[in-house]
Amino acid sequence: MSHGEVTVWYMTEEERLAYIEKHPIIPIEKPKGSSYEDIHEMQHKKSKVRKSYRRRITDDIDIKKLYKMYKAGNTLRDIAKAFDVSLNTIFVYIKEQREINPEKWPQRK
Repeated sequence: MSHGEVTVWYMTEEERLAYIEKHPIIPIEKPKGSSYEDIHEMQHKKSKVRKSYRRRITDDIDIKKLYKMYKAGNTLRDIAKAFDVSLNTIFVYIKEQREINPEKWPQRK
């Protein structure tokens, strides 16, 4: 596969210096948020911003009331209905709390 002829240009030292003088290399500052930035750093910043804006459904739940209902033996389905959230939301929240403080949120049988 041929793309055409290649022409090789040779410059004398004087021509090269004249070209550099006519077309100087001007350093510029790296644009903020450009492709020069580390991609992992950019992804981390974006995820951090997203997390800070994200509101969780459990932010509106009275945690003390939920804990009392849980300790009283109410089923997770009843707790979810009382707070008008999905069963999975309650399940995940209690699972997260159990990882933080397993004595406070014991497994029930």
